[in-house]
Amino acid sequence: MLVHETLNPVTRPVMRGVTRGHTDGTHGDVSLVMHFDFAGKKSPIRKDNLGPVLALTRGSNATHNDAAGIVQTVGNNVFRFDHLLASPNIALGLLPEEERTNRCLTSGDIRSAAANWYIAGSPTETEDHAVAPDGTTNATRIVGDTGHGVGQNRSISGDTSGRAFAFAYFGRATSDDASVRCRLIEFGGVAGASTMATTIKTVTSAGWERVEVTGTVTETDRTLIQMLVLSNGSAQDFLVWGGDFNDDTAFITSHVPTTLAAVTRAADVISGDISAIVTPAMTLYFEGRTGFGAGVCMQLDDGTENERFRLERNSSNEIHFIVTDGGSGLADLNLGTVADQTDFKACVSVALNDVKGIITGGTEQTDTSVTMPTVTTYRPGMDTSGDEWGGTIADNKLWRVNKSSEFIAEQVA
Repeated sequence: MLVHETLNPVTRPVMRGVTRGHTDGTHGDVSLVMHFDFAGKKSPIRKDNLGPVLALTRGSNATHNDAAGIVQTVGNNVFRFDHLLASPNIALGLLPEEERTNRCLTSGDIRSAAANWYIAGSPTETEDHAVAPDGTTNATRIVGDTGHGVGQNRSISGDTSGRAFAFAYFGRATSDDASVRCRLIEFGGVAGASTMATTIKTVTSAGWERVEVTGTVTETDRTLIQMLVLSNGSAQDFLVWGGDFNDDTAFITSHVPTTLAAVTRAADVISGDISAIVTPAMTLYFEGRTGFGAGVCMQLDDGTENERFRLERNSSNEIHFIVTDGGSGLADLNLGTVADQTDFKACVSVALNDVKGIITGGTEQTDTSVTMPTVTTYRPGMDTSGDEWGGTIADNKLWRVNKSSEFIAEQVA
């Protein structure tokens, strides 16, 4: 049974749907047939009974940040509604993510005496010194000079050139601000060791932060990746917890806890049947926060990729609205770019030979030569093939009419 949190108005995102005072579908607009207020309700239950019943499958545990900023673990097939880790822990909404394997072992016990970790330099370590992001007293205190800390090695194989890896940990200053490093080093082969990438970040005592680094292997015959949690100055004093190391990716997702073996978080698969409410002409609204990289914000389809309305973010950070009918891409509106971890709104209106869309801060884009696909299924944050959003979804709406340019502009204002 799902337990839903009570909405705290203080934690609602700054961007909450449409401008108050306008006819936005929550004030008497009978054309509104679907509304999911994921950030406000923190629930998959449709608002005002508008829209389909959502089904979720995920064959593993997964984590999210709760309303107090605590990293919580939920079981199989449980929806996740995320919040900012840092105070005031703003509610972000639905968190749909791809499959991800964490190969950082003993992730919740980052210290040289713990299994799989080793000492780097000569730091002073204190185990179980403070409350960790998951609410347990498991955070390790590290005091050390530049380059001192702890590390862990993971093997890699095959043709390694060009492969991307990502490493992250949770960091926090013990008292005064602390400068820390997150580093990846590649080993093996004839070239010897070389640093792949280093992130330097100043952490404060105000709250926990993710310290992240991504790097690409430069040689074909590497056999080992070293991940390092290090000080970046004289006598830096900081807390650490929760390591994540991911293969073949350029970004970190939510934390995947491990002990003595790698753990895989399965992908979220979420959908709802809209065959009874959808019409050839419609208006779609999306509000959310970007993660890192490309992904599908929302999609309406017929169970395939041949008939679909698709809102996505590509590898250039551009938000596109794509219409596909009979397997052919008939419209592709570039609505503008949105940076990583940024709130935005998008609204698109579609009808035969009349497609228009706009995002926050953008200008309306149009296409006047489009046929309409037949769609039956709503997918928040994904498509049929597992291309996941990776960010969060605050709000989705569907009106069964194609609204005006003025209306869609109001929604993203």
